[in-house]
Amino acid sequence: MRAFAEGVAATPGFHLTGHPLALEVSESGDMGYTLNLLELSVTGADGNPEVQWLRDFHVWRMGPDGAWRIVEDIWHVLEQAPSPEAAG
Repeated sequence: MRAFAEGVAATPGFHLTGHPLALEVSESGDMGYTLNLLELSVTGADGNPEVQWLRDFHVWRMGPDGAWRIVEDIWHVLEQAPSPEAAG
């Protein structure tokens, strides 16, 4: 997973912007989720920027050391750009 992420981040023109949509923490305070809209841009083969929009959902759990860790990461590419209101 780390190699994949490092490879993506090394893509020419790589830029990732997150737009938070929701955040919830359990009553017990040790689990939660975040929902984000992501704008991913890279330099295309023609030298121009290419933009993709993704919806990203994470489930978080607090470890015994008090650090939050992602235990589930689910995302998908949107077929069309979101409305300006959804992008924040």
